[in-house]
Amino acid sequence: MAKRGDLIFTCWGTIDQVGLIDDRSRFPEYIVSNKQMKLTPNPLKANSLFLYYLFSNPPMRDRILNQGIGSSVPGFNLGQLRSITLNLPPLPDQRAIAHILGTLDDKIELNRRMIETLEAMARALFKSWFVDFDPVRAKAEGHDLGLPQPLADLFPDSFEDSELGEIPKGWGVRTLADMSSLNPEAWSKDTRPAVIRYVDLSNTKWGRIEAVTTFAQEDAPSRAQRALRSGDTIVGLVRPGNGSYAFISEDGLTGSTGFAVLRPRRIEYAEFAYFAVTAAENIEALSYLAEIVPSSSRNVCRRWRASTPSESPPAPSPRRNPETDRQEA
Repeated sequence: MAKRGDLIFTCWGTIDQVGLIDDRSRFPEYIVSNKQMKLTPNPLKANSLFLYYLFSNPPMRDRILNQGIGSSVPGFNLGQLRSITLNLPPLPDQRAIAHILGTLDDKIELNRRMIETLEAMARALFKSWFVDFDPVRAKAEGHDLGLPQPLADLFPDSFEDSELGEIPKGWGVRTLADMSSLNPEAWSKDTRPAVIRYVDLSNTKWGRIEAVTTFAQEDAPSRAQRALRSGDTIVGLVRPGNGSYAFISEDGLTGSTGFAVLRPRRIEYAEFAYFAVTAAENIEALSYLAEIVPSSSRNVCRRWRASTPSESPPAPSPRRNPETDRQEA
């Protein structure tokens, strides 16, 4: 049984993972799997939270990986864990360091929740404007839109028939291919940068890049080929239902070839393309298509059709502060 204050390590597969059962855990005790190990620190010698941050540190994780046994399925056993020697500062210093790091983690978590809330609001607004056409319906009924007048003027006050059914008058039917170019830029041997800041599918979840891994050019994975620019949208093509998508808000990143990269043909289309391709119904459709034609990036642009104005009203922005939205690994 593992209790609050214990550390949990994986001993097969992803052996560099560590977790802490802290005071905020839902239950006071947990059953430990036979694929895991627990460490119960001596409270007179070590602070649990300090040890968690120590074992989460990349050099320590690399140390565990290097000690792993097995090839196809890496392993790390209790004897190897016990053999690790640690240079620990005095207990008061451990508590102080852990408090500072814990406070920063709490701030990062608060920012993450705020970002999720703001993105949910932006998605609701996008659906209202471009899927349900609420401003057009309100205008048609003579209601005030509650929007700044220059923005309200962009919405018509009536509908017309189209291949998609009833759409706002004067709007047209477009695909993402009309608004974005697909996989527009890849590194060649001559253009590949000396330092690769790599974004992988496993670290990209539901609109958030959780980690960027830095490699020297010669050490980067062979799939690190997609050049990414601010304003791009990336969508994972391998099991799209896992939510491996994000909006790119900075230059200098390199994406996996497992992503489809959508680059807006005009900067005004950036946010529109992001919300359109990552809408829940589109991700669901892409997941279905991926089962039929695995990793078919063309499905991203072919599948989506919608009614848009000739000059699109600005979509709600998903842009965010990259420094608070992810950690560099």
